[in-house]
Amino acid sequence: MAKIPAYILINVDVGKIADVFRHLIEIPQTTHVSVTAGEFDIILRVVVNDLEELFLITEKIHEIEGILKTVTHVVEKEVTKGEV
Repeated sequence: MAKIPAYILINVDVGKIADVFRHLIEIPQTTHVSVTAGEFDIILRVVVNDLEELFLITEKIHEIEGILKTVTHVVEKEVTKGEV
């Protein structure tokens, strides 16, 4: 069965980005953690086996001190440049 990638967009409390970043990078399903400018402070990319695993990761993320809000986007199709 194919793996399911997802992007989790995260708002973080002021002064907590570095601490949150350190927690997110430790999640085994994490492939990328990006600190961004704009509406969200961090964009996390994870790859999971099923939606239940994604749910559990999201629940774990909500336990991290400094997380204010998350928005999750499941990827339906993704192509890496050069694979087209």
